[in-house]
Amino acid sequence: DLELFVAARSMGFSTFVETPVTLVRQAGSTISLAERLPPDQPNNPAPKAGFSFAPRHGETTPMLRLFAALPVPPDIARPLRKLQKDLPGASWRPEENFHITLRFFGEVSPAQARDLDDLIGDIDVAPFELTLEGCGWFGRREPTAVWARVRETEELSGLAAACTHAARRLRIPVDRQPFTPHVTLAYCHATPLSDAQAWAGRHDGLRAGPWWPDAFHLYSSHARKGGASRYVEETAYPIGHPFAGLSGPEETY
Repeated sequence: DLELFVAARSMGFSTFVETPVTLVRQAGSTISLAERLPPDQPNNPAPKAGFSFAPRHGETTPMLRLFAALPVPPDIARPLRKLQKDLPGASWRPEENFHITLRFFGEVSPAQARDLDDLIGDIDVAPFELTLEGCGWFGRREPTAVWARVRETEELSGLAAACTHAARRLRIPVDRQPFTPHVTLAYCHATPLSDAQAWAGRHDGLRAGPWWPDAFHLYSSHARKGGASRYVEETAYPIGHPFAGLSGPEETY
């Protein structure tokens, strides 16, 4: 989320296929993202499924820009859209980009993506609920983003830590910033700090949820000229819960 924004300022995005197919990992399934990626070496056997993409001109190995996140259901996103106003320099995110980042992996090779999918798919996720409460911003002196705060729980923090551990096992560089669960609502450009503080203060009473996520996802990020990046769900990792996918009735603002 914020990591996507900061990283995007320092490096370009890879080119991906325009119509990737979402893969849902079922319990006991042998199908994984690895089977949808191109072979890392020419002599490797071809992948079993049809997830393919073309490398950029002059590249022999395409790269994927990936992050793990939890989606925000539409009934929870609705009150968030009401907050997207009255902040100078804010570039408001579209509703389809709302998510809770667990770990940003950056650009990875197809081989790393296969291994990452295998490791993330093995994470044992206990059921948990999510709630939004209040707002905040990133940037001590110059705001870079404003967001809705997600109540931190042991289960949520544990899932984020497990995704980070998977990255470190594969020697994928990760930042050392503490996990701050949030939903980015806008990236900021020359926004005065006092305005960001005032905006967060006005919306401190935000409450939405709870809801129980039924899965977390591996997303790819695709740059678009003149607009917000497009996030594509590549793989879903189910979270078992008797009320999975249902949102609670509480919504206060």
